[in-house]
Amino acid sequence: QPIWDNRSGRVAKLEALVRWYHPHWGQVSPADFIPLAEEAGLIQGLGALVLWQSCRDLARLQQSGFPDLQMSITRFTESLLMETSDQHRVRIDALREAGCKLAIDDFGTGYSALNYLRTFPVDLVKIDRSFVRHIPFNEQDRLLLDGIINIVHNLGMQVVIEGVETREQLNFLCQKGCAFTQGYLLSRPLPFDDLTEYLSLNRQGMNLANLTTVS
Repeated sequence: QPIWDNRSGRVAKLEALVRWYHPHWGQVSPADFIPLAEEAGLIQGLGALVLWQSCRDLARLQQSGFPDLQMSITRFTESLLMETSDQHRVRIDALREAGCKLAIDDFGTGYSALNYLRTFPVDLVKIDRSFVRHIPFNEQDRLLLDGIINIVHNLGMQVVIEGVETREQLNFLCQKGCAFTQGYLLSRPLPFDDLTEYLSLNRQGMNLANLTTVS
């Protein structure tokens, strides 16, 4: 799914999302198959497969004329970051030294709380869509989101807002200085071939100012 840079008005990042289409069951939600993979001991293999495919697709995109795109790959279990062992910190530090950035996903829900921002060298904070749903018209939600954005910015981190579905939401977030936005207003998750077509339109001049349809 494309992630837009609010300053340039162009696609800057992508998020790799796992989807499973079963011939008999149809589309199976990650909320269903991720816990099953964990219980069956398959989560490590699935994670390796997703990482390989994501890196492969990113390389194909770079070869197709999109060299500056970054790929975001979501962890499969939040409990990993709850473990503060030296082994996990060494791995995180190694990833950052290799040029990777660390993003906290769905911030404000589940385990993802302010404690993360104190404990880990975070570069990006992805604020959960539940904080965006009723802005800018609901004052309480607007004030809460504004406070979260200010905390993240004051800590020197960038904000990615998930679940942006209306132009009013986008305008509000741009006014608050949020670096990146993601959501159905900008694009639904796309298979690879549709993604390359979407990126080509973006390169030809489609930007936040003239984007009026949901892909």
